[in-house]
Amino acid sequence: MAEQAGLPSSSGGIFVSGGSVANLTTVVTARDAKLQFEQRPKAVIYMSEQTHSSMAKGIVVAGFHRNQIRRVQCDSNYRIKPLSLRQQIESDRKNGLIPFMIAATCGLTNTGGVDDLNALADIAESENLWLHVDGAYGASILLSKTHKHCADGISRADSLTWDAHKWLFQVYDCGLILVRDKRNLIESFETGASYIRDADEASSEKVNFWNRGIEMSRPARGMKLWFTLQRLGLDKVSDMIDHGVDLAEFAELVFRGFENWEILSPAQLGILNFRYVPPISQPPGEGVDFDQFCDKVNAEISRLAVERNIAAPLTTRITKVLNLRMCTVSPQLSRDQLFEVMQSLDCIAKEVSASFVKKRILKI
Repeated sequence: MAEQAGLPSSSGGIFVSGGSVANLTTVVTARDAKLQFEQRPKAVIYMSEQTHSSMAKGIVVAGFHRNQIRRVQCDSNYRIKPLSLRQQIESDRKNGLIPFMIAATCGLTNTGGVDDLNALADIAESENLWLHVDGAYGASILLSKTHKHCADGISRADSLTWDAHKWLFQVYDCGLILVRDKRNLIESFETGASYIRDADEASSEKVNFWNRGIEMSRPARGMKLWFTLQRLGLDKVSDMIDHGVDLAEFAELVFRGFENWEILSPAQLGILNFRYVPPISQPPGEGVDFDQFCDKVNAEISRLAVERNIAAPLTTRITKVLNLRMCTVSPQLSRDQLFEVMQSLDCIAKEVSASFVKKRILKI
């Protein structure tokens, strides 16, 4: 897996339950590699509003305060702005603080977007910061022959979170943390006790996984992934990943052709954000602006789609706008089936919009 990510021979890692524990493991490892104990109260970590919530949770569990997290401004594609990041780092240094870590993302949960990893790596190198890439969802694009370039720059990361139970079609739990230098994991998590002295990893060629993470008792999480890769092969896995990407791009084209649908974030790594915009000039309700009305309509579209067992286009918010989110990574989903779902959503949208307007007229 490290080889697929382009990491050097010094790299190593450990399978964990998922992205949350992987991110926590990363924060502890980066903390120990970059900070002296007395520096921790002044340490600063950089991420964006779109960074997965488990990152902030891990930072707090690792002993930091939430006010030590900097939420860096994003561009129109919800990626960290490198210039804003540089300015924030400069400001923090002037204020006597100690920047030590950048948390980038490959495959944003909301949009599927990928931070400019090369630009962030440049900053990390020039500022001597630890660069972590949360690729819990999106790192699997590395196994795609067609779309691997979407993760350009990931090979420059100091650490990488990768969940096989997301886009490598595994059951829970099958998360992975990779680090550029496996010695960093050992230095943070090595356990010494008389009853395990004969399994000292530092003085042998043995790999003792309890020295690389939080857990001592642990299942063989990587076994199922190994069997999958052996049975299917990388070519088949690549095709399955490409299929998910292609379906989201197909869905975007279809929705752009439907009337009154808006794309809020284009298809990226198998994820699409969209909403229905009712064709009315005024929202039916006093004190309700048009965006609030759209929010209610799309929330109802989601509810009815799930209730009628059509699909689960659950809602999320980007730039404060409630929208529907589609993730098309199932290798069993066909274009025809997806098109039927979109047609059904279009019918529900018209039904909901008309129903809301009718209720307002009757109320008047």
